[in-house]
Amino acid sequence: MACCVQTVLAFVVVLGFALAGRDLFTWLTGIGAVGVILLQSMAGVAIIVFFRKTNLDRRVWNTLIAPITSLAGLLTLLFFAFKNLTTLVGAKGAI
Repeated sequence: MACCVQTVLAFVVVLGFALAGRDLFTWLTGIGAVGVILLQSMAGVAIIVFFRKTNLDRRVWNTLIAPITSLAGLLTLLFFAFKNLTTLVGAKGAI
């Protein structure tokens, strides 16, 4: 059943891009890049929360300072990726 849902979903996405006259692969690549940045940001938050709750590692650099620094960088990158998404994917017009 899941394969049928996946097939229909893929067909709908491809059809939507074809009807809109958009290049499917550049848009999916750009959205995928933004998704990876978002997931890495979520992992940074999870690291901070995990070590604050469990106290398994008490080193402040490893459990707080480094994750917060990387999270700040990733969120900045995510902001600019969203702000310049059309440039990121090479689009010529508005979304």
